[in-house]
Amino acid sequence: FDGLRGEPALRISRFDASRLSELNDTSRWQFRGQEDVMSLAERLSAAQGVSPIAPPGGLQLQLRTYQQEGLAWLQFLREHRLAGILADDMGLGKTAQALAHLLLEKEAGRLDCPALIVLPTSLVFNWKDEVERFAPSLRLLSLHGAERKSRFSEIPNYDVVLTTYPLLWRDATELTQYRYHLLILDEAQTVKNARSQGAEVVRRLDARHRLCLTGTPLENHLGELWSQFDFLLPGFLGSSANFLRYWRTPIEKLGDDDRRQLLARRIRPFVLRRKKEDV
Repeated sequence: FDGLRGEPALRISRFDASRLSELNDTSRWQFRGQEDVMSLAERLSAAQGVSPIAPPGGLQLQLRTYQQEGLAWLQFLREHRLAGILADDMGLGKTAQALAHLLLEKEAGRLDCPALIVLPTSLVFNWKDEVERFAPSLRLLSLHGAERKSRFSEIPNYDVVLTTYPLLWRDATELTQYRYHLLILDEAQTVKNARSQGAEVVRRLDARHRLCLTGTPLENHLGELWSQFDFLLPGFLGSSANFLRYWRTPIEKLGDDDRRQLLARRIRPFVLRRKKEDV
């Protein structure tokens, strides 16, 4: 938005909208995109946090309490058109929570185009197994192996499509032809280099909603944190150079705890992390 009387413009992210509610006095400001930003702020304020939600009827798994809370959080993000990082410790069932979210989307009639899951090759079997056991009504297409080349045209016929990080850039032409309801990056810390070919393909994919799954403690890997937000909410944490200057260097090298707390506050609405000892 622009200050009056020739004052310099201040660029903000719409994802900071929840912190802008105090800017109701617009006599001092001229907003560009004010309606969208303030509408988002009002929606987030009116939401009064994440509300409990019933698991999908077809889920063949009894969700634990914290997993039900994770499902409700994922639904909250989807409802408000936000992206996020599910960063639970390894072993706490991030895949199960994601599947419950996808199945709920299908049962609600919102999964009208596929969800694309990008994952390490080592997790293909795990995803296929959990879909078959816990959400068998989800139609699954695994684009893995030489035979995948004959199946790209089938993508719109499925609910969930699996591809791997090594194949992402090789199959970019085919994958970018379609629109996706949800794009999930599993073990998202795998793509550490934001300038890599795979990262470039991720940015080109047309998806309504985006989600990262990771078991890596983000507070210990700020470079990975920036990379994941660059996929999810481009520009939210600034450029890589600015993030290094204003956040990584003060926090990692200078031990600036105030800056660490400021960063934690900024990303808190978009990250859900539970530790094993807490659940």
